[in-house]
Amino acid sequence: MDIQAYFEEWSCKPGDVARLAISTPHKEVRATLVRLVSGPGQAGHREGRVVDFSSVLDRTVPGRLQSTMIGSYAKLPLPTAIGGRAISIHCWAWPTVPDRETPQAIWSLGDIALVIAAGRLALRVRDETLVTMSGVLVAKHWYSILVTIGDGTASIDLKRLDGKINAHQTISAATGASATADRLLLAASGIDPTGSPLQRYNGKIDSPTLHLAQPSVDSIAAWHAGTSPALFGWAAWKLSEDFAAETIAPDFAGGTPAVKLFDGVSETIVGDYGHVLGGAVGDEVDRFDIALGSPEHAYLLGTSTGLGNEYQLVIEDLTLSLPDQGGAQRPDMVRADMVLFPIDGGGWVFSVGSITYGGALAWNGCDNDLSRLTENVLVAFTGEGPVLGER
Repeated sequence: MDIQAYFEEWSCKPGDVARLAISTPHKEVRATLVRLVSGPGQAGHREGRVVDFSSVLDRTVPGRLQSTMIGSYAKLPLPTAIGGRAISIHCWAWPTVPDRETPQAIWSLGDIALVIAAGRLALRVRDETLVTMSGVLVAKHWYSILVTIGDGTASIDLKRLDGKINAHQTISAATGASATADRLLLAASGIDPTGSPLQRYNGKIDSPTLHLAQPSVDSIAAWHAGTSPALFGWAAWKLSEDFAAETIAPDFAGGTPAVKLFDGVSETIVGDYGHVLGGAVGDEVDRFDIALGSPEHAYLLGTSTGLGNEYQLVIEDLTLSLPDQGGAQRPDMVRADMVLFPIDGGGWVFSVGSITYGGALAWNGCDNDLSRLTENVLVAFTGEGPVLGER
């Protein structure tokens, strides 16, 4: 768009001055005033009727590009500049959209930045990646993140608060990099000429601390439990405490011993038949989504192969109404998932994902793979041994 403009005032009364802010690469901009009497007409009448008020406004003004700061960040000065020494930085982070491909910097210290991109957590020095954790971040959950760099090593110690499965992960690699800086930036890897953060972060950050020595085991345990240790770091900033009310679901458990439940099931696609709407998925559907509270330790047994636009994203997934949010455009979100998971006390839950599932069981006199899969689950539930065998 060559011209971007907006009025400074939300409303005006007769006699008020209306200020119009304009940004454009054009050297000149002409502004005129008309009153809209009617909208576009029928057939070939594409323009509505207007009343000319050029006697009030008909001016040509110089055009220029006007830049504005986009995004927010925090600039935290250090007690003194550090250079070429080993450091450790801890913070809690709650990423909103970690799956985005565009890099998002949780923090940066000189040329070193802790960055999220496509679900991965990486420690970078300029364009060089020192260490990377893949597939560890789930949206809208709190994480305790400790980064140590110096003395020939770079490492990340990550703990998902209240996690149960694969919640604690560490990674390290040899490197000659070291930190040199006089400030810690939060939610940015740098600042551009307009004052906007580079690689801006979308989410929350809490209680960053910087240490000139390796934190103790007790301090790390306190952070990973969601509490602050008794001893503060060389530099510490308490930003907020609202995260304490949040609960965190760990990541989805990859790999599954649930394969035994598919004994006798030969079809790759099951349930594409049924007495209700023609299949095992229809009318009402539920998806597996850790971000919405699905249990991280569940086994995803199957997922629907695509729904039409008669199925739409629900209000919990939208902040405003938008087009193209149906099953045809968003099969990643509008879907049904078949899920199995254990609960405390030794019980199990089998969720079929759609209300029409029952209508598919009786297809072909119950002689179908969906019925065999369901029978396997029920037999496992009612048997004397472990549901999924030895684990």
